[in-house]
Amino acid sequence: ATAPAAPATVAPAAPPVRAAATQNAAPPAPSPSSGASLELDMSSVLSDTARARLRSRSSDAMNDLVVDAPVRRPQPTAPRLAVAAPPPSAVEIEPSPSYRPNIGPGASSIEVQHMDFDPSPSYRPPTMPVPALLPTAPVVERVERVERVVVVEGPAPARAAVRPAEPQGRSAAVEALLTEAVRRGASDVHLHATLPPLLRVDGELVTLQGRPPLRPDETEAMAREALSLNQREHFERTRDIDFAYSVPGLGRFRANAYREHNGVDLVFRAIPAEPPSLEALGLSELVGQFSGLRQGLLLFTGPSGCGKTTSMASLLEEINRTRSAHIIIVEEPIEFLFPGRKSLVRQRQVLTHTGSTARALKAALREDPDIILVGEMRDFDSIEAAMTAAENGSLVLGTLTTNNAIRTISRLLDSFPPARQANARAMLAEALRGVVSQRLVRRAEGHGRVPALEVLVVTAKVAALIREEKQIQIRSLMQVGRSQGMRILDDSLRDLVAAGAVTKEEARLHADTPAAFA
Repeated sequence: ATAPAAPATVAPAAPPVRAAATQNAAPPAPSPSSGASLELDMSSVLSDTARARLRSRSSDAMNDLVVDAPVRRPQPTAPRLAVAAPPPSAVEIEPSPSYRPNIGPGASSIEVQHMDFDPSPSYRPPTMPVPALLPTAPVVERVERVERVVVVEGPAPARAAVRPAEPQGRSAAVEALLTEAVRRGASDVHLHATLPPLLRVDGELVTLQGRPPLRPDETEAMAREALSLNQREHFERTRDIDFAYSVPGLGRFRANAYREHNGVDLVFRAIPAEPPSLEALGLSELVGQFSGLRQGLLLFTGPSGCGKTTSMASLLEEINRTRSAHIIIVEEPIEFLFPGRKSLVRQRQVLTHTGSTARALKAALREDPDIILVGEMRDFDSIEAAMTAAENGSLVLGTLTTNNAIRTISRLLDSFPPARQANARAMLAEALRGVVSQRLVRRAEGHGRVPALEVLVVTAKVAALIREEKQIQIRSLMQVGRSQGMRILDDSLRDLVAAGAVTKEEARLHADTPAAFA
């Protein structure tokens, strides 16, 4: 692997044995005796003959030379060193993206642990050859995020591994607030510096009565206590982090911590101990129709906080109970925990068990999956990998933050570059099986919310419209496709109003055509 060039100094104690200028050397290269300095190319730090650039102090002339001379190796800028145990001889270094460790004669293995920064495209992990010391050292083609590199002294075999997850932190203050939130039926808990704690109840933010405003040092202490050591280091570097937090006897929470103008804020979302059934959510008819799918792409969409992840988890739990399948789940972080029932379920967390969503999806194709669940398809790489997995015969479930089925299709296609649009349309028409777009609407009695759904079932006619770039006409097929399991949002809201579950005023707030609920 070739690392970006970094300056080093050739010791002036011994004169160079030989020097040969390249063909492009014009004007003539200055000699070392004239006060020039040599800059060492880091790509040759392990070889006996160093490739250097000779630069004159009085001009900008630069030439490539081959110099046989002792070399002082550069060190990273202000590294933080910590002795790790076991083994007692391991040294942990947090490098910059261009840093390559100094592999000394006593090194027997190189371990690339959990990664935590985005390197430049040319960066490669430190899998440099150590002949005679590591005859079986593996070559890692690409590592996308790196946290620390460990150079181990001793007889341990060479290996590259993702660092295992640490136990989470514990915060008594956070857990007291989460307990109160669950007791009041809140879906989210907001802890903001300079404000009292806030709860989201039935979709509305309300202040937790009797609580004073949180001081900035209080919220910062809560974040530090709730995060593990690795997570705290990540948070200090990136200023925000997604993580999962569990309270024994209470449940799990998806959480985010971030810095803002007033200090550190935290937001927690309650996750039930197990996914609710489709019947309990009132989705057995519209969502349950997809439980028999064996391959293709099925998407759950809607605004943030609309319950799309819960609906997708409920469908997956239905499959888990009724089918013998290999299910691979990739999330950031892991939300619902799925014990294997009739199916084999394996769950991977991005940055803990894999470098990225796209990387995990590509690896899953070699892991004999029947079903792959993607927490959220946020970028082009994950969208392309999900579509490829669906084309290759797996059933892929995923979420997108889009408002309806038509915009979901446009979002998927627009993620591809213009030169690949035609191919993307063919892929999507072949892979897409359905889109479930969801809203949570306040019940008529004022307590609780009920889902209103827009459902697209991809038939041969819908697939043809996607190929022909006529997805705007899909809505007309949905309006007349009720017998095929389709539903537009306004029809779903109209059914809820007719059943007395929601009021016309509430339906009007969510409808695509509010005038229909005048």
